[in-house]
Amino acid sequence: MSITTIKMRRQAQGELKDIASAFRRKYNETFAEFLTETWLEGIDLTVCQMLYERFYFRNSSYATVIILLSEQDGEQRVLINGCGGGDGLFNISLGANNSFAYKTKDYFQAQGFEVLSEERRR
Repeated sequence: MSITTIKMRRQAQGELKDIASAFRRKYNETFAEFLTETWLEGIDLTVCQMLYERFYFRNSSYATVIILLSEQDGEQRVLINGCGGGDGLFNISLGANNSFAYKTKDYFQAQGFEVLSEERRR
């Protein structure tokens, strides 16, 4: 299985719950199926994990994107992991997990997040 990991950040702008809510509305309306959301809140750290999946016809399989939103010390971060999407004996994804991760990255870039790093692993 291959995985695409993208790390992003920006200075805190608005509440993390509002960012997650806006993302959920956009994705649910147009792109993917929402599976779950989990929140952890501490004194100076807030983390939200969201999980989505999408069916890709090109390989007749589901790809998954896991999104971690966090806020600490006036900075908001996003960690995007696109995985799955493989099918058959050789688990070939035909880029489904990449497409899912990069579509998510595009959304957050439009919201002012800058890319820190991108990594593709097999």
